[in-house]
Amino acid sequence: MYIYKGYAQNVFYMPHSISYFEEDNYLTASYKGIVDAGEIKTAVKEISEAARIHNCYNWLIDFTECSNLRFSVVEMVRFSESFYTLNDNLGSKKFLIKRAIIFSEKQTDFNFIEVLSSNRGQDVKVFRNQKEAVQWLQSES
Repeated sequence: MYIYKGYAQNVFYMPHSISYFEEDNYLTASYKGIVDAGEIKTAVKEISEAARIHNCYNWLIDFTECSNLRFSVVEMVRFSESFYTLNDNLGSKKFLIKRAIIFSEKQTDFNFIEVLSSNRGQDVKVFRNQKEAVQWLQSES
């Protein structure tokens, strides 16, 4: 496993961590604490760069440790619309990205992101369980 960004870097707090699991061929972006749209965009750029380096397009996005996910419906729509632009560094490989997004049982306001993203041609599925998310990432779909 390679860790790119940790939760604590030097003296300031980062609410996300990016890791690469070489044996299982997926990248993770894990979030903790209070997370907003700007933080999510920052992490997407970092995981995109890790994807380019490792030629890995299976992404596990984990929001289960978020105490407060500040991501409005309008921001979700804008993010979904700009997702491919945020990943321009990957060239045409950005269309290979497969995202498994994990929310906790309490985070029910975000379920429709799967439909929203799928309607824009993105391969996305929402989960409540990490094991099922990883299995889906590793499946041929």
